[in-house]
Amino acid sequence: MKNQKKKLKNFSVKSRTNTHILHYQLNGISKTYEWRNEIFTKSLEIDYKVILACTERYNSDKPLSKIKEQLTEICFAQSLMRVGMFAKHLPFKENFEVILDWPDGSNPKPFNREYFRAYNFGKSSSGVNYFSGPLINLGFNDSLYFAKSTHSAVLQFADLVIGAAKDFILKSIHNHKYSLGHDLTSIILPKYQGYPNKIIEYGMNFAPKKSDCYAKIQQEINNNVA
Repeated sequence: MKNQKKKLKNFSVKSRTNTHILHYQLNGISKTYEWRNEIFTKSLEIDYKVILACTERYNSDKPLSKIKEQLTEICFAQSLMRVGMFAKHLPFKENFEVILDWPDGSNPKPFNREYFRAYNFGKSSSGVNYFSGPLINLGFNDSLYFAKSTHSAVLQFADLVIGAAKDFILKSIHNHKYSLGHDLTSIILPKYQGYPNKIIEYGMNFAPKKSDCYAKIQQEINNNVA
């Protein structure tokens, strides 16, 4: 009987503890939503553009590390092409800096290779021409810059934007019921390059276009453009 009482007491304590943990977790989620929502909403008052690119992973016999480098180059090139087009239509042509978060594995080579070709030749590593022409002619600096987001508010915000965009894309493809990132991305869709009708071409680029994922993302963007 004593053992039974002890078990019941332990179960009661564990239940209360789990309830408190759940309460703290839910409260933490609520607070996270509040401050992220406030940041994204307040950012609408600032002059900036969102340009990002992603691609569907393809099947390959190559090592994962090699595939990752190739996909990194492709996505960076897709983004850089659109940044170049954006810069080309600005009234000034000087002092454009490309600042990247510290690369995974401290490996900057995919970014450096792509930037070298874009800057000097106006071509991607796969030979695709930049419509903007060589970045050297647009006033871009001759080198990339890498920084850690620890003390950079701009990089921290960019990290939030990318994370939210990832949620938006995954929800679009898999039809998840709820996603905080989806809601946050919907707030700043007007800041995406190409808004309102060409976001998927210039602001949230996805490749390949013939993919079912492309059509789903396009539809989700259309559903959330005011």
